[in-house]
Amino acid sequence: MWYIIIARNNEGNKKMKEQSCRLSYEADVRYIPASGKKLRIVADDEELARLTERFKIPAVTSFRADVSLERGAGGQIRLSGGFHGTVVQVCGVTLEEFEQSVDDTVDVVFCEEQRASPKEKECVVEMQEAFEPIENGKIPVGEILTECFSLAIDPFPRKKDAQFAFENDAPERENPFAALAGLKLNQKKD
Repeated sequence: MWYIIIARNNEGNKKMKEQSCRLSYEADVRYIPASGKKLRIVADDEELARLTERFKIPAVTSFRADVSLERGAGGQIRLSGGFHGTVVQVCGVTLEEFEQSVDDTVDVVFCEEQRASPKEKECVVEMQEAFEPIENGKIPVGEILTECFSLAIDPFPRKKDAQFAFENDAPERENPFAALAGLKLNQKKD
């Protein structure tokens, strides 16, 4: 069973401007039970438009993520699952727009910052390099999914049957080093 438990931020214009080009879903860690939470996130038309603007591509036509938030040892929370989206890109060969499917997975571990003595902090920092911080008790699920989605989009899009045909109309020029090759041959004869 999937639950949509993500809250959209409505904390004033400043907060909304910060989120203007991403999915605006956050999970409050207080409401994640020990057994975990499953989420299905489907972007609406407004969010698809914001993703299109952020990625600077012709269109993002769909986005859906099925992820789970699971509690771990030491206050860790793992965000994992998969996502699917459809984007419209410009072919690098033909310059024609075409639709492309994007499927990938996400697996990120979040951890609350721990209070420690300066000596212990060095240890904690080394241990937490692989963790994302939990800020203000919230996990930015939408931003993480937005970043992973952007990284999964092909940076060099090419239509399936696109062929690059190059025709060189310029006359063939003589190699400028051909004279040097002739000198080398004359030296060997001597």
